[in-house]
Amino acid sequence: ICFGGAFFGPLSFAMTQLPTLVLFQKMTPMNVEATMMAFSASIVNMSNGLMGSLTGALLNKYFL
Repeated sequence: ICFGGAFFGPLSFAMTQLPTLVLFQKMTPMNVEATMMAFSASIVNMSNGLMGSLTGALLNKYFL
């Protein structure tokens, strides 16, 4: 019970997406880091929350 989705979800996020986000932040110009961090966070949140539901709905509508 201790090693369920609540444990491995954030761990897999930290191992897969955070290195990419850190490299993206290192490539941004000076004085734009906070804007790029907010943009990156919004893209990650949208891809995790919204796009999964929309993809499932579209697959069910057109292919099932």
